[in-house]
Amino acid sequence: MRVSLQPWKSGLVVGLVLFGLSTLFEVARAQISPGPLAQPHAELDGSTRCTSCHTRTEETMDPNCLSCHGEIQHRLDAGAGFHAKQTGEECATCHPDHAGREFEMIFWGKQGRDAFDHARTDWPLTGKHAGLECRTCHRAEFQKGDVVPLIRKRPPGESWLGLGTACADCHQDPHAGSLGTDCASCHATTDWKDVAEPGQFPHERTAFPLRGLHANVPCASCHDPETAWGKKPAFALCADCHEDPHAGTATLAGRAVDCASCHDEQGFRPSTFNSVRHQETSFPLTGGHRGVACASCHTP
Repeated sequence: MRVSLQPWKSGLVVGLVLFGLSTLFEVARAQISPGPLAQPHAELDGSTRCTSCHTRTEETMDPNCLSCHGEIQHRLDAGAGFHAKQTGEECATCHPDHAGREFEMIFWGKQGRDAFDHARTDWPLTGKHAGLECRTCHRAEFQKGDVVPLIRKRPPGESWLGLGTACADCHQDPHAGSLGTDCASCHATTDWKDVAEPGQFPHERTAFPLRGLHANVPCASCHDPETAWGKKPAFALCADCHEDPHAGTATLAGRAVDCASCHDEQGFRPSTFNSVRHQETSFPLTGGHRGVACASCHTP
């Protein structure tokens, strides 16, 4: 006997069959892929591309990860930075995938990116560095070094790699290299304009080593804090800083002399000028004049 189904019943049967097939397909697909890959790996999606990351002979995917990400292999070979410290950790521990197209592919921990301990990168953040938002420093213009061309992330400026640790890698050098590259010998990260106090700053490295009483003079007595960055005070002549009490009248043998002819930095008073030097003046001391105290003729 032939059974004839009403049209609506036929449609229901077809729908159930299609639903069943669709469900079976999704179950089968889930056995192969647990979910879509992140956008950077989207081109590797699909059951035929699994071995691009997964290996048939090893449990870990690390060899395939490193064969693609040469920038990480570079840091491992150099034994430097965050990744070189993660001994025993597999790439997938921090970089899982199959979490959807929008997944960043970095697991920062339960507390998120802002709680990341930067000391684990070999460069702890101190002072004003500690309060900066990550992307203040991690951006394309600060990426330098031979690891940068190896970065696979697109655009490369979004990678967390490539930053140097020298101050000049991020900060402009107002001294234009004249004081060397060890900025920390004078500056601290607590405040860039707080420089070492007298006796700590290596003034010997400048063109004006501090001697005698100069060594204890506060920096701001000679350096204007507002213009010190790139503008150094005049120092070729004593009169550039000190008032000349002789008003340019100090001469020997008819020629003007500099202050160092009579004074030294150990003590600007008294003068080192003596009776022997007086013989070079237009009034050589003779006879009883030789024993007269300077102040008897020269008022202080």
